[in-house]
Amino acid sequence: LGFKDRHLEDDYLEHLVVASRARIILAYVTAILLYASGPFATVWMLFDVYVWVQGHYNTLSDDEEKQEQFRTNVGAGYWTYYFPNSVALFYFLYCIVLVMFVLGLVAVMCMYQMKRFEKHRTWIFYFTPAIYLVFIAVNGFVFAFSSQSYNAWFGTPSWIFLLILQFISPLASLFFISLPALVMLELMTVFVLVFLVIVPLCNPAGNLWNLIIEAATELGGNYARRSTLNNLMQPLILLCVLAVCVVVVSVIVDISNRQSFINKKIIEA
Repeated sequence: LGFKDRHLEDDYLEHLVVASRARIILAYVTAILLYASGPFATVWMLFDVYVWVQGHYNTLSDDEEKQEQFRTNVGAGYWTYYFPNSVALFYFLYCIVLVMFVLGLVAVMCMYQMKRFEKHRTWIFYFTPAIYLVFIAVNGFVFAFSSQSYNAWFGTPSWIFLLILQFISPLASLFFISLPALVMLELMTVFVLVFLVIVPLCNPAGNLWNLIIEAATELGGNYARRSTLNNLMQPLILLCVLAVCVVVVSVIVDISNRQSFINKKIIEA
């Protein structure tokens, strides 16, 4: 994809960033709303709990054995098991992601409204993917050390629901945004590698894929085992299909946008 003439490609990107104004702003607003009303609001409702846990852990600072027992009682797969004394870091990571999206939206609005940025609007196609990449990296880190947070409700395979509801929901905004096809391919590749390959396979709590198999095996009967395995794998397969769909749609839209740009150039000539 892309024109061989770099000047023509630059002209196309300038045309695309102007034509995609509404979709880019909508994507930022959607990401902010999904993140603020979901993961961000959820962790702040538990702020006093995390503060109490940290305070209780600090009271055991003179007894390493009791501290170790405290972490054992919490259990692997929870943030407070690995970082019982890092509540500030936990909330800083959540805040920095929200601030990053908000600043991204402000920057986009300024670049569209201010004349001084008129010839630099293509920068939006550089810092917007960067924001999403940082979001994936930060959430991948937090997910790696809190993958079992939903165990009390859904059991050991709960990381699937945690992933969908807590960590990747803002990525739904990518359905609205209009970025170059290769950029979307990069984002979807990083998303699949981080959340479905690297974190599940190299998780501190153990191989998360094995937890799905173990949960199905514990049911005993062949039908129950296969049915449970199918129900647990279906959301993850759907995520992969949606990632492919995002890339395919972005390619189709990119081809259509390039054709419209060519027609515009022909008319202007």
